[in-house]
Amino acid sequence: MALVGSFSFNSFLFGVLSCTGTAFLAICLWIQVNKENKKFKDLAPKRAFADFVLSNLVFHLVIMNFFDRCPSPILNVVFMSCKNVV
Repeated sequence: MALVGSFSFNSFLFGVLSCTGTAFLAICLWIQVNKENKKFKDLAPKRAFADFVLSNLVFHLVIMNFFDRCPSPILNVVFMSCKNVV
């Protein structure tokens, strides 16, 4: 089945991608906050959490942009204006 095929399949596909990406970002947060990990010992937990929140926000905005079904009219206007620029 093609990605453009049906609306319900696209919804399922982007739902799975969203869950997978969020799980990946949560694992990255866990690695950064873990006390036993020597690689990120200088990184503050607040900084790691801020990175997690910001990357999650950007990730979900990208997912909504590709899905092209924004729940908010404000986001819809922002994405439509970006499409007109490109």
